[in-house]
Amino acid sequence: MLKRRIILLGWTLLLLAAFLVGGVLFWKYTTKPVVSVRVAAQLLRSEEMKFLVLRKIVSTVVLERKEKNWFWGDRDGVALAEVELFYGFDLSGIAEKDFRATDNGLELTLPDPEVLTVSVDLTTLRVLTRQSALSFWRDKALSSALADELRTHFAEAARKQFRDRRQLPERRELVALMNHWAGPRFAAAGVLITFK
Repeated sequence: MLKRRIILLGWTLLLLAAFLVGGVLFWKYTTKPVVSVRVAAQLLRSEEMKFLVLRKIVSTVVLERKEKNWFWGDRDGVALAEVELFYGFDLSGIAEKDFRATDNGLELTLPDPEVLTVSVDLTTLRVLTRQSALSFWRDKALSSALADELRTHFAEAARKQFRDRRQLPERRELVALMNHWAGPRFAAAGVLITFK
């Protein structure tokens, strides 16, 4: 009878140990979301994410050009307009190899932020020119116009002025925004991701 109780106690302890190990394993794998690099890469390239990683900056930009020539004379112009600039991370090139698995999920080092688009509000564009008669007739002969040159170079001048005025956000600010806004959206999709 004692032998039977010892065997029954042994089996009971073995069953309890099996349940304990099974419970620990179940808790470990069900509380931690399955990290899927493919899902993370697809989410990053989605349309919704494109808007989360961009900063829209609107400002008035002024482009001046002054040319002086002893023979042709003065050729001065000013162009000004309201410019809308989108600055942020281009996530279209993110690939699965860019992710690194960590104990807390995935880690992604973002590319350098860049100016993605510059849009000039043409309704606000004003171009003023002043030039000498010789300079004016030379432009006519060459099928050139100072006003057209100013319009052509305006978008590039806008990019430069945004940088020079330090209106573009710093990388660390954009990365913090990504972790704040994009992190919870990834967690809702079952992917824990940290941006660096």
